Amino acid sequence: MPPRASPPPRPRPLRPGLPWLPLGLALGGCADHDHDQGGDAHGDHGHGDHDHGAADDERPALRLTVTTPALEAFVELPALVVGQSSPLLAHLTDVRDPSGFQAVREGSLRVILRMDGGAETSAQATAPMRPGIFAPALRPTAAGPARLLLQLSGDAAGEVDLGAVTVHADLAAARAAAAPEADAPGAVPFLKETQWQLPFATTVAVEAPLREVVRATGTLLAPPEAQAHVDSPTAGRFTMGPALRLGARVSAGALLGQVSPLAGGDGGEARAAAEAARAQEALAQAALRRAEALHPAVVSARELEQARAALQAAAGQRAAAEGRQRAWSGGAGGGAELRAPIDGVIAFVQAEPGQVLTTGAPIATVIDPATIWVQAEVFAADLPRARGTSGAMVEIPGREAHLHIDAEAGGAVLAVGVAADPVRRTVPVLYSAPNPGDLLPGTPVGVQVYGAAGAPVVAIPHSAVVDDRGADVVFVQIDGELYARRRVRLGPRDGALVAVIEGVSAGERVVSLGAYELMLSTAAGGIPAHGHGH
Repeated sequence: MPPRASPPPRPRPLRPGLPWLPLGLALGGCADHDHDQGGDAHGDHGHGDHDHGAADDERPALRLTVTTPALEAFVELPALVVGQSSPLLAHLTDVRDPSGFQAVREGSLRVILRMDGGAETSAQATAPMRPGIFAPALRPTAAGPARLLLQLSGDAAGEVDLGAVTVHADLAAARAAAAPEADAPGAVPFLKETQWQLPFATTVAVEAPLREVVRATGTLLAPPEAQAHVDSPTAGRFTMGPALRLGARVSAGALLGQVSPLAGGDGGEARAAAEAARAQEALAQAALRRAEALHPAVVSARELEQARAALQAAAGQRAAAEGRQRAWSGGAGGGAELRAPIDGVIAFVQAEPGQVLTTGAPIATVIDPATIWVQAEVFAADLPRARGTSGAMVEIPGREAHLHIDAEAGGAVLAVGVAADPVRRTVPVLYSAPNPGDLLPGTPVGVQVYGAAGAPVVAIPHSAVVDDRGADVVFVQIDGELYARRRVRLGPRDGALVAVIEGVSAGERVVSLGAYELMLSTAAGGIPAHGHGH
């Protein structure tokens, strides 16, 4: 995106009052903010009087704003006149971190006036006079068209082209060239000194093919392979192991407890049952071999099938008996050992120490929390819009942060149902996502199911939208310290972005962080008598 310049320079300073901020947000620094560098005072940078230079300087004022990927430069200066000093008030903001812009606090600033013929005039401020503010002063030597450039050294080093300017031959020419000031309905002043004290950022409205969104209810689930139930392999009294604690993390094979027969013993009954089952299976195998040898002369086909079925049943009984035998530790006074089947966390404990259990009684559930499933219930009427889903945004009760499911975040679409529930009239859509670590299976959630991407629309961060007495409002940047309040009509939301159907155009820069504080600053209509002196 190319740097976005502000509207054409304003011929005279604006005179709005200083914004009011609630909760004691510090605005101190603005009342006596003298732009003096090396002993040169550049007057009062007030949004009450906005004077630049001497009190009798009647030159029209210019306000220039350009934003690059690294810097925002908001510059105020009097119109350029040959032979007259033009002190700049350069407000420089480091915009590299979208989670909050910062004032440039170190470095030197060189301002260059480059005439169309190539001749240059420059001035330098070796350091900011205070955080974010540099005050070099130019003295043009020739009239004509030129370009104004800033060169910053230091951590946020870079060059900013402020665009075309004109150097006038005298004050009369500067006044004659000044155009009437354009009106900015709904404009709200918001000083840089205030912005730098807040989490504040702006971003450009872009055209993007947002996906259609279908709202649904849903539930968090544990994947089947990521949960395992531990049941009692036999009847007996339960002894709890030290690893069996609710919420404890266990490794596969960890001893969770034992189940011992009520009369004590060492599992001999289980071994005897296994031996008997093996003998029964051997008899069934012999009967089948005899039947096969005598078929069809003596044994009918039906009798042969019965022999095969008898062997199959005997084999099953033998396998079950051997399983019960393997569950026993074999130590004197021991019992059937209960071990964690997978790595995970103890999610449920359903048995008490000393409890008498029956065969198959539930004891514990182990869940591996690394992955979570989300089952969204989409109304059947909305399913056509949800087909081809590429992901979802999950709203978790009690949390501001949402779970975003897409390929980039490691999520996946597992299945889209092919039949509707006859009672709820919904169709399940199943997703998988990495669990940030604290999402609990069984939690009811809200789900925004993303359908296929549509045609490109104007999109801005959802954080740029504030609710102003029931109206959706955004603040569009006019220049570095002036913002237009716009009422907008929103379209579908796709993750952190929301479509703007009406109110903002692509390429306009909106306040993406700090819009709520900016809205509150308008509540008292400003403080007209408060100067903003640098």
